[in-house]
Amino acid sequence: MRSDPGREVILPLLQLQGVFRNELRSDEWGYGALDGRPIPDDYIDIHSVPGYVDEIVLASDGYPVVLPSLAESEARLSELLKEDPLCIGPLRATKGVQPGSRSYDDRAYVRIAV
Repeated sequence: MRSDPGREVILPLLQLQGVFRNELRSDEWGYGALDGRPIPDDYIDIHSVPGYVDEIVLASDGYPVVLPSLAESEARLSELLKEDPLCIGPLRATKGVQPGSRSYDDRAYVRIAV
């Protein structure tokens, strides 16, 4: 966990990926992100919410499984981290849990209920 040779190999690519964020590109590498800059329309999807829906859950990629409640999502994340702290199995991330950290990534969870 202290030394991650795979992460070291891909780190230069990870550091460069930001050049594709919120930049309109004709190739497959561009992507939109909420980072304070304008997001090109090509990266915005608008979905109608059916009238029978009374709650929506939005979560960042720090939650590999998004469940109806924060407690359930955190519990599932904890189970996965116990099973795969290096994030080389089911979690398959670019880094594992670092010493002193509780997870491999930051995370955000929003539940909007009517």
